[in-house]
Amino acid sequence: QLVSPPTVSFGGVTVGGSWIYASADVAVVALSSATMDFGSVGATTITGSFTPTDAGKYNSIVATLNVSVGKIRPLFSWVNATKTFGDATFALTSPTVTNGVSGSWSYSSATDSVVSLSGSTATVVGAGSSTITATFTPTDTTNYVSGGTVAMTVSVEKATPTFSWAGVTATFGDANSAITAPTVATTAATGTWTYSSATTSVVAISGTDFDFGNAGSSVVTATFTPSNTTKYVSGGTVTMTVTISQADQAALSVASTDGTYGTALTLTTSGGTTDGSVTWLVADGSASSCEVNSGALSAATIGTCTVTAIMVGNTNYKSVSSLPTTVTFVQRIITVTADNKNKTYGDSDPSFTYAVTSGTMNGSDTLSGSLARSSGANTGDYSITQGSLTNANYAITFVPGTLTIDRKSITVTAADKTKQYGDADPDLTYSITNGA
Repeated sequence: QLVSPPTVSFGGVTVGGSWIYASADVAVVALSSATMDFGSVGATTITGSFTPTDAGKYNSIVATLNVSVGKIRPLFSWVNATKTFGDATFALTSPTVTNGVSGSWSYSSATDSVVSLSGSTATVVGAGSSTITATFTPTDTTNYVSGGTVAMTVSVEKATPTFSWAGVTATFGDANSAITAPTVATTAATGTWTYSSATTSVVAISGTDFDFGNAGSSVVTATFTPSNTTKYVSGGTVTMTVTISQADQAALSVASTDGTYGTALTLTTSGGTTDGSVTWLVADGSASSCEVNSGALSAATIGTCTVTAIMVGNTNYKSVSSLPTTVTFVQRIITVTADNKNKTYGDSDPSFTYAVTSGTMNGSDTLSGSLARSSGANTGDYSITQGSLTNANYAITFVPGTLTIDRKSITVTAADKTKQYGDADPDLTYSITNGA
């Protein structure tokens, strides 16, 4: 800094001349020409010796200037900090001394329940904010002011817990089970849970229990309320899926295995579920043209068919199949009664006829072959038998008839004869005059 020379005047007229300066304590202020070089803190007197230009008119003079050099006050800057509850301890970043003074710092926290300090190590204690004050002690306390302070704010946010939760599987019909609470994965937070199910028909929540319902899946949401709501964020959620599988049905079997030709057999099952719907697979065995219509099995001939029942339960049950099962169609039972017949001796046998007198024929079925009779041509009764009358699909009970051969009616007329008296009788003859 330049020394400002005093103004020398006389009678209102400025006196020209030159100055020479000297410092009483160059450690406090050293001079270089008219420039003051401030050094240590302290005080000194600057002496200025004036030599007038016109020495003939003016005398030389001496003037003094007292100079005091005070201590420098360091200047600081410090940046606020943001933390989260649960963060590890951390070292405070020292403030910046903007005029480059070296020294040391001490720290204090306004709110120890938020941030506590040990030296320059800070520990996050709770959520909130605390003003941290740093006090500076310069290394050179002679020339620099001690005790300068600067403050900044540490803001501690609530911790947000994170969670993990495994899905649950069950089978339709399983008993209710207790809910295993989610695991708090990232903090030491304790608290309580509430639960909700997106699809209550699959799983409903009863307090802290799962109430298993229908097969399917439902997303279950758990909501966390921490015990300490000042340190932890409330309302955090985690989801998982409850999957309920279809249950196995009871073993299924075909209950109806015997039928009669010509009558559709209503197929029945045992096992499965009471509300299951059944479809049938059918294959010919020794019977032909086996088929199922509306749950009734029919065959074109006697013999065996193979059927398999497939039951589809309601949506809560898996499908189940029976083992292939043999269904046997037996002959249809009928009674065939031969009609009684008559003829006259010598005539040709009449056509033998019959009637089905018990049971019925199926549809347009007929019997093949023909009736027969016991042999003989003379008058009398002869049995009408089944002969070759048959149909492989029928068990025939045959009731015989009777063929009666009646005597043939004829007229015998004796021939007229003559002889002479005394002669032997002639041969007596006749002729059949009717019915020959």
